[in-house]
This record gives sequence, structure tokens and C-alpha cells, in this order.
Amino acid sequence: MPEERLTKNQRREQARELARKEREKAQRRDRLRKILIPVVVVVVLLAAAGITTAVIVNQPKPAPVSANGPKNMIGDGIVLTGKGGKIVATRSAGIKKGDSPSPIPTDTSAGAPIHITTYVDWACPVCKTFEEANSSYISGLVKSGKAVLQVMPVAIVDRSYQTSRYSSRANNAAACVANYDPDDFLTVQKAFYDNQPQEGSTGLTDTQIVNLVKKAGLDDGKVTSCINGESFKKWVSAATTRATNDPTLQGAQGFGTPTVFVNGKQYTTITEDNATFKAFVESAS
Repeated sequence: MPEERLTKNQRREQARELARKEREKAQRRDRLRKILIPVVVVVVLLAAAGITTAVIVNQPKPAPVSANGPKNMIGDGIVLTGKGGKIVATRSAGIKKGDSPSPIPTDTSAGAPIHITTYVDWACPVCKTFEEANSSYISGLVKSGKAVLQVMPVAIVDRSYQTSRYSSRANNAAACVANYDPDDFLTVQKAFYDNQPQEGSTGLTDTQIVNLVKKAGLDDGKVTSCINGESFKKWVSAATTRATNDPTLQGAQGFGTPTVFVNGKQYTTITEDNATFKAFVESAS
């Protein structure tokens, strides 16, 4: 049957009805969009807030800056001795605010262990040279009980690392390790020298310092917090001032690192081989 033809008015009414239905559909879509978009945004924000909260909660809080020095450095340095073929740190309290470091007693009797003292900066390239040449030899003497090693961290090369204060922050890390995990001190010190950044750079960030310490095998939340909070910032500054102003530590051009003493005699020749230092140790003991 042929399709019934619509009149002009019928076609106009039909078009109006179709347009009305399309407008209603569009209005329903708009209302739904207005409801859904805020809900989605809230869900996303809440999810992000949950993730952020988890990250903040799981990150160790920076430890507060201490007015006192680190434990196990009552003499401004950590004292390391041999025990059972291992190197262990001598435990002590920290220097109280305003106090002077306590002298470390040394045995000068015949057959007593050799006393080696090193003033070092973990950011100092010449210290790295000295350690690479002599650390194995010194560690062997300490492990065998033939020597006692006292390491005195100082921060004198901040100027070499743009405006990052890398030297001070590296030596704060030394204080953090001494305070919480002193027996790991030399292991971490070696990691710092092995990964020492170039002078003229910004050095390592605190996050990179923490990762370096962990890579060395020391994963301690307290050490991490101590590094992030630069807890021993004041002690690093005070110990550095004491060392640089000590007239007995001055060389031809003032104080520098490394400054090394063997049984009270200063070693002044820094070379890339161990033979010179070994001969000095033998002559001084």
C-alpha cells in the first residue's frame, strides 16, 4: 500500500516533536554530566589524598636538630678498635651543648697499639686519595689489634660544591652513622669516597645520601631521619671550628684535610701509594 502522504502542517508538527525529544535527551545528558563529574573528581581527589597520606606516613620523619654531639664521638671523633678480627666502635656519650671534647686516652707503653688519628672530610678529594691508598692497610692494623683508629669528621669544602653545603651534609651523615650504627662507620665512609661527586657540582642531595648509605648495607630508619633532618648540623659546625682553629693542627697553609697523626706525629705526605705511609707508621711506632 502506498505510504500516506503528510500534509505540510503534519510534517511541521512531526519535525517539532522530533526536535522536542532531542532537546529532552540533551537536557537529561547535561543533568547526568553535572552529577557524575563532581563525583568522579571527588573520587580521584580522595584517591590521590589517600596515596599522598600513605607516602607521608611511610616516610620517616626528619629527626630534630640536636644541640648535642653524636653518641660515640665524645672526643669529636669515633674510636675504632679490633675485636675478634672485626672493627668495632668504642661507645661513649655525645658532647653536651657548650662542652669541649674529651681527650681520648692513649697507651704509650711499649707494645701498645699504634694510635692513628685522621681528620677527614667525606667530600674532600685528597681525603679520598689518602683513603684509597691506605684504608685497607689501616683496617688490617686495627682488626689485628695492632692499631687504634680515631676518625674526626670535619666539613671544610662546602665552597667546592656550589651552594648545596654538600660537605656539611656529608659529614652530618657521618655523625648520624656514628650515633646509631657506629660499627658500620668505615663501610659507609668507603661508600662515600667511592661515590664522591665532582668538585664544582652540587654534590649529592639528601635523598641520594640516604640511598648511598642504604646501598652500603645500612638501612636504618633512624639514620635516614637523622640525615633528612640534618640532626647534627650544629655539631658539624662546632667540630669543624674546633679543628680549624686548633694551632696544633695547622700545616704550612693552615688546616687542611686529611690531617693525619700516628702516635702524635703528623704525616704530611699524601701519595697515591701505601708505601710512604706504611714507612711512616713503622717509624712512628
